Amino acid sequence: MTKLKRAPFRLIFRRQLATATHVVTVTDYVKRQLVEQHPWLPASLYKAFVKAKTHAMHDVRDINALLVTLPWLIAEAEETAKLMGEDFWRYGARENAKDIETLTRYAYEQGLVSRKFALEDLFPPSVIEVSKI
Repeated sequence: MTKLKRAPFRLIFRRQLATATHVVTVTDYVKRQLVEQHPWLPASLYKAFVKAKTHAMHDVRDINALLVTLPWLIAEAEETAKLMGEDFWRYGARENAKDIETLTRYAYEQGLVSRKFALEDLFPPSVIEVSKI
C-alpha cells in the first residue's frame, strides 16, 4: 500500500491515540416495543455479537490457514493491536462510554439533537449491565 493510501488510516490512528477515543462504526438498534415485550432481547443480542466477534478475531490471527488471501493480514492485525490495543473493536455500552459521550456531545454542540444524552438514555439497563461482564 502506498504512503498516500495509508495516510487516512494513519491520521485516524493518530487522532485516536491523541484523544483516547475510538471511532464507533456500528451500532445496533432494537425497537423499544420489542425490548418492552422481551427484556432479555438486548442482552442476548449483545452476548451473541460478542461471541461472534471472539470467533472472528481468532480467525484474523490464525496463521495456520488464512481465511482470506490478504498476504499481510497477520502483520496488519498485529500493527493495529499495537496502535489501538488488543481489543480494537470494543463491544459494549460501558466499554465505549467515553466515545459515546463524545459522539452525543458533538451531536448536541452541532444542533443535531436538542439535549445531551446519557448512556442510560441510549441503552436499556440489561445491555449496560451485561457489558460489565
